[in-house]
Amino acid sequence: MEQRHRRWSVIVISLLLLVSSSSIVFAKAIGKNPGKVKGRWLDVEEVAALKDYETVCIGNLGVEIHWKKEGKETPIDEGLLKDKIKQYLLENLRAVTLFDNVEESCSQKSALRLDCDLEVEPGSRAKRYFVGFGAGKSKSVFEIHLRDNESSQDLGLYHGYGTGSGMGFKVAGGGARKMTEDDVQENAKKFVELLQEVW
Repeated sequence: MEQRHRRWSVIVISLLLLVSSSSIVFAKAIGKNPGKVKGRWLDVEEVAALKDYETVCIGNLGVEIHWKKEGKETPIDEGLLKDKIKQYLLENLRAVTLFDNVEESCSQKSALRLDCDLEVEPGSRAKRYFVGFGAGKSKSVFEIHLRDNESSQDLGLYHGYGTGSGMGFKVAGGGARKMTEDDVQENAKKFVELLQEVW
């Protein structure tokens, strides 16, 4: 009986180590510091410098999708994701009074430019449906670089890490496209909330 208990303890510990190491491997694969890859946070160099800007604009939008293998997932359209990033950021920024002008493109030199990078690992819909318990979940890292539009000087960084099994979205385990769009929407909202907090 005691040996069986020890065997189960070893199996559980091994599985926990496997899950933990998978997160670190994902973080390294996309070039992020594993210690800072999870969570949503905003790091601003100098808040006073941000307050000098009357205009904020949406700059470069980068999207990378890391498929492990071909599957039956609905393809994720990079162009659509870029449109969603812009849409959600504009909506949330215009809902607050931090800036006098919120622009879709960066035509003014004296503007705070938001350059965005989104990296997605869609996971496996089949695993989400048949295995469950977090297997096959989608992962994404969304970063917003706050930069001076004229000099491109870095003024801050927002980092958002998200995962999802998608069971709430569709009966068949949830689609990565829908989960990614929802994650972008949540990140845009969280970014503006954190910006308000440091303001």
